[in-house]
Amino acid sequence: MIYFSEKTIIPLGGATASGKSDIAIEFAVALEGEVVNADSRQLYKDLPILTANPTQDDMKLVKHNLYGIYDYDKTQSAANWLNLVSNLLEENNSNVFVTVGGTGLYLSSLIYGLTPIPEISESVRYQVRQQGKALITSSGETALYACIVKKDPLIAGRIHPNHTQRLLRAWEVFEQTGRSIISWQQEPRRKIDAPKSPLFVIDLDRQKLQDRITQRCWKMVEMGVIEEIKNFIEFSHGKFSPLLNTIGFQEFKQYIDGKCPLETAIKNVIKSTCQYAKRQQTWFRTQYNAGDIILIPNDSPQNQASMILKNLYALSA
Repeated sequence: MIYFSEKTIIPLGGATASGKSDIAIEFAVALEGEVVNADSRQLYKDLPILTANPTQDDMKLVKHNLYGIYDYDKTQSAANWLNLVSNLLEENNSNVFVTVGGTGLYLSSLIYGLTPIPEISESVRYQVRQQGKALITSSGETALYACIVKKDPLIAGRIHPNHTQRLLRAWEVFEQTGRSIISWQQEPRRKIDAPKSPLFVIDLDRQKLQDRITQRCWKMVEMGVIEEIKNFIEFSHGKFSPLLNTIGFQEFKQYIDGKCPLETAIKNVIKSTCQYAKRQQTWFRTQYNAGDIILIPNDSPQNQASMILKNLYALSA
């Protein structure tokens, strides 16, 4: 057993369906700590099947925090999440907080802090993403880069033309604030003042991850994700929600609307999820300095938790 004399954050990340939540539970139980959500969609109380929120059985094993705390129409950001985590550390008596999720910006904010960029409204984010997608479809990634550089010349040479997500982020920041993301990034970063381990990332090979994604999608259907989305559409009355952009929502809605058979919808969900997982893996491999991230290879959750414990022993020796 490793004992922590002060409140400590142990970040755990990985692509969707990589099994990180099971490992977080094993790990938190071993250290008598708590699990903290670091997934932007799992903050919401609606669509728990689609967003793969922990089950009641999971929550009985160890205390889970920041799951299902928002109504569907509330907007949120990395800055909001960082505040929630900071408050959690102050209010809870545990000394170990295993933050687990696949939202890269949340986890990097723990390691490096967060620039004081104002919150981006969901309407601006949605508009930018739709325009960016249309531009890429019609003219390619080069056209997207040229369009954004024209708006924000400071990103020229600082963001690679192929880094679509970073380009769209720069675009939405400029649209929201009228100021370049580069100038915002030069401001002092806000950090949580607590000891942190390196980020442990569950690193599965592409085929293994695709198999797990396929299994998860079929399991969602068995658990009733179609009815869950139908009910959500009814009670949300068409009001905008960040959950509308959750992978799987639009694909399953195509089936609900009678525009495709269920098998096609499932196939499309699997495809979209695999593409998202690939982007997540790229983020984890490129956004951190050497020594700030430790890759944990495929194994059972128990063995992976043991690997993390061994790394912590080595780091504290």
